Amino acid sequence: MKKFLLASLATLLLCTTMASAVENPFTDVSSDSDLAAPVLWALENGITSGTTTTTFAPDDTCTRGQVVTFLWRAKGEPTPSITTNPFTDVASSSPYYTAILWAVGEGITNGLTETSFGPSTNCTSGQVVTFLYRAMGEPESTYESAYADGAASAYVNAINWADETGLLDGMDFAVSAASPRSDIVTFLYRDTGSPEIEITVPEPMEAIGTYMGTIAEYQSTFDTLFDKDGYRVVAVGENSSTAGIVNAKYGVIDQYGTFIVEPVYDSIVWSYTPAEGIAPGNDVLPDVFHAGYVQVTQDGKYGLVNSQGVEVIPCQYDFVAMPSEGICTLYNQVGTATSGAYSHYVGYWNLSLGREILAPDTYLAMLKNVALSEDDATYTQVGAINPEGYVYCFGDFIDGYAMVITDNSYEEAANSYQMTATPTIHLDYANLIDANGNFALSQSVLVYWSHGDSFETYAQKGQYIQFWEATDYTGYSVTNANGTFSLDCSVVYEAGLTSANGVVLEAQFTDPSFFSQGVKYIKHRTVGSINLDQGYYSVLNDAAPNTINEGETLYFNLSGQAITAVSLPAAETTYTIVVSDGLNGVMPSTARGGVDYKYKQITYGVDGSTWYACQSTDGLWGLVDITTGEEILPCMYDQVGINKAYTNGQENINLFEMGVCYVKLGDKEYLVDSSNTIQADVTGLKLQEAQNGVYYSSSSGWYDSQGRIVLPGYIELKNEPDPMGSYTLYQLDGKVYQVSANYLK
Repeated sequence: MKKFLLASLATLLLCTTMASAVENPFTDVSSDSDLAAPVLWALENGITSGTTTTTFAPDDTCTRGQVVTFLWRAKGEPTPSITTNPFTDVASSSPYYTAILWAVGEGITNGLTETSFGPSTNCTSGQVVTFLYRAMGEPESTYESAYADGAASAYVNAINWADETGLLDGMDFAVSAASPRSDIVTFLYRDTGSPEIEITVPEPMEAIGTYMGTIAEYQSTFDTLFDKDGYRVVAVGENSSTAGIVNAKYGVIDQYGTFIVEPVYDSIVWSYTPAEGIAPGNDVLPDVFHAGYVQVTQDGKYGLVNSQGVEVIPCQYDFVAMPSEGICTLYNQVGTATSGAYSHYVGYWNLSLGREILAPDTYLAMLKNVALSEDDATYTQVGAINPEGYVYCFGDFIDGYAMVITDNSYEEAANSYQMTATPTIHLDYANLIDANGNFALSQSVLVYWSHGDSFETYAQKGQYIQFWEATDYTGYSVTNANGTFSLDCSVVYEAGLTSANGVVLEAQFTDPSFFSQGVKYIKHRTVGSINLDQGYYSVLNDAAPNTINEGETLYFNLSGQAITAVSLPAAETTYTIVVSDGLNGVMPSTARGGVDYKYKQITYGVDGSTWYACQSTDGLWGLVDITTGEEILPCMYDQVGINKAYTNGQENINLFEMGVCYVKLGDKEYLVDSSNTIQADVTGLKLQEAQNGVYYSSSSGWYDSQGRIVLPGYIELKNEPDPMGSYTLYQLDGKVYQVSANYLK
């Protein structure tokens, strides 16, 4: 027989106080549903918030890191009983770090392995009830639950207990299924004894603005006018016939016309991330929030706002970078310098701790927010992308640590007749800082930043850093094609590897290529590469202690032991544009033979896209996928795409970023889809390049992908609260309205 013991389980959690009246802000959780009380209890007690201010996403699955964090918060966020982190996949900067240490210390979970917790792995329903069961002290149960049939032995006792106590009542429980957010908050809510929650329903919004049609008719418009999460940046302010919006303030709304971020900011800095790229079919509109955050400015200062509209970093810095591993780099200007080396102080803000861990007032940044990539301008060859989707930058946190310059005054002079290049060698002293703001090395070491302009050769990865020491090479000799030379090198810089746990390899490596011309005095910084993914350090070294001939690349594991050469995967070439007898063809990776040389030219495409404009021998245009050779649009048009423009960091040519492509055939202009079906006749509209999810026509306004005018282009008003740049669409009860954001709440 089942025993209903929910009331006695209230001792498990600290959040048992009956909540006062709670307003339901979530459009995807009905106030009269069984889920409403658990969700609003979790919201009121800080267990979890919604995925946005108006959505809870009850069906979204939860990761192991999220589940133990919910449980930890429900217990009152106790201090962990252990301080040593056994997991290599849980950085100290992780928002789950403290909760995971607590769960391990209490015996609630031991991780997937001894060194792996799997914080991003979906948590199964069996794991969730097992966490709760262990948190309760693993009470004995003689009940035999049908849910436990076939379950792994590690889950059987927990499932029997959970079913006996009523935790699983009315739930679609499957032990191996990924557990949704709705189940987890319900489990926790029932474990408190299901306290009564008084739910209030917000006043229904009244329709305002101009009725446009139904959401069914305008869904494609919303798909491009709002980002994939359903957000759009809008402006409020007064209209001026000469200056546009006067005193404009910017905010973020959702598709329902509700402000997610209040319109109080001078700008909202939103753009594509290099990780997203620009692929065929991408919307013109980039996402407003990346990894849940967006940069904002107020009174000339930067801050950071999350997707719930909370200003998590106050607008008080000259620049706030987007987070890397949950930590934002802060910059404050030094004097009047605005750019260049050492023009800013650097600091850090840990988002999970909610505070500065290093104030930007002491240590200088070599470079401000410059990407560690082969091509900083276009990101065509990036070394690595951080968990938030951005290219790692100088000074970013990488695998739990960041490199900070502690002294930039070290310069070694050289006699001009002995050096053929720079008369001085500039190096910096640097240290490692962890996610709590503590320096990890016992003393700073010499580093050379110029050999770190790509991620591959960046001097720091995680707790490891390549350093340099000056070595006396007096009496050494060089043997090369020019003969044997006696060196009078009083200083040669040699590289080594150190870490937060001590020196891994003493300084001993140098690059022999700089001795090849028999230079008698040289200072050089050899370039090494730290690879955390494959666990090695590679460095170019001289072949013998006293005879520096052609060098070789040496490999060591990160414990300092020599290993054989590492086999790295070759970069895959996915396509080649080939030419024969003046004609172009595509040689895709899937078919290395039988190239059809039929195009007069294969020319422009959107950066990151594989769809390129192609011209036939008779001068007509189409589109070809350069990875497969497949024609997307046949060569039958006089023009494909509109002129290039740059918006929010994206190069737009409108080759299907809005699901349609502009084409011109004779004196007719159309928007066609990827099956070459006409979606709209736009002849005479004089459409310009799409921006922010709509096409602009200087003669009439802003058009959607179906050729419908959706936003006004010009309003003849002076000093009235209806500036054209503030207009947007929103939906209410399945109907679509056009309105100025000045009137939205």
